[in-house]
Amino acid sequence: MLETAISRSALDYCSCDHAAIAESKPDNDEAPELWSNVEPRPESVAGYRILEEIGSGAMSCVYRAEGPDGQHVAIKIQDFEALIKPWAARRFECEAEITSLFDHPSIVSLFDSGTLDDGRGFLVLEMVEGTSLKEHIGSHGMALETALETFAEISEALATVHEAGVVHGDLKPQNIMIDGNGRPRLIDFGLALRLQTDDGSEMPEGSLAGTPAYMSPEQIESRTLDCQSDVFALGTLLYTMLSGKTPFRRKTMLGVLSAIVHDEPEDLLAWRGDLCPAVAGVVHKALTKGRRKRFGSVCEMMKALEKARCPATVHRMPWWRLVAATAASLGWSAGLSTYF
Repeated sequence: MLETAISRSALDYCSCDHAAIAESKPDNDEAPELWSNVEPRPESVAGYRILEEIGSGAMSCVYRAEGPDGQHVAIKIQDFEALIKPWAARRFECEAEITSLFDHPSIVSLFDSGTLDDGRGFLVLEMVEGTSLKEHIGSHGMALETALETFAEISEALATVHEAGVVHGDLKPQNIMIDGNGRPRLIDFGLALRLQTDDGSEMPEGSLAGTPAYMSPEQIESRTLDCQSDVFALGTLLYTMLSGKTPFRRKTMLGVLSAIVHDEPEDLLAWRGDLCPAVAGVVHKALTKGRRKRFGSVCEMMKALEKARCPATVHRMPWWRLVAATAASLGWSAGLSTYF
């Protein structure tokens, strides 16, 4: 039965949205009076003037803002509804703590964080000018070399995250921006958690939410997560970058979650005929159900992918042309022209 394979808590996390949150919001008589007296969008935050809304999620909104020196930043502000969810408040604090750990060219920088007078938390983040990876992927996937080069930079950034003892937990095209220089940037650590909590104990089971199509089987089942859970998401990401499709497409969210836990993905080669089988093999290994059968780390996956790419260029050239090219470089072309 589906219910025995997919925990209810995971489904609740996945389906979290404003409507669901609103159901648990106190009645107007019980809601803090402060909520009715404050505009959701403040005029300024931490000395930055709010210009426009550029994005929103289940628990926060993101605004473009301008500082006194004309610098543009992205300011993420909690929604009022998040104030009645203790776990949501803690999540926001964790996002600030975790984002501040990194100084990496492919990871967004955190400039400031704090709490507004109305109790909502805020983050002042680097403004990444560009477009999301999702827009670059399109419906048919990216050019092969572009996809692999972009993926290598994403993986290098994720390896840095793992070295800091952090699981990202929500790796997907929408959380990756391609800046004006073509560099991918990880921009959202809203669901990231440390591999160990502050008291040294293991991360609590069921503490990570996620985006259904990019979740690992253990994430869906609310089991303890580790870096290999992100490896599964990396496999999903590369599959999508190469094909324009996620590996477990179904008509409903429950169908997607069930497929991730029980079904095998469609062969990537069915969507991408120009792909070396060895590269497809790396993607499928990352998507293995049992995490111990996946790559042990992002670096291990990258080494396998680089190894898979090398022979691909050789096999595209017929053996007799390879011999002829070698002979020509040694000055034997005249003698071999009879045979080739």
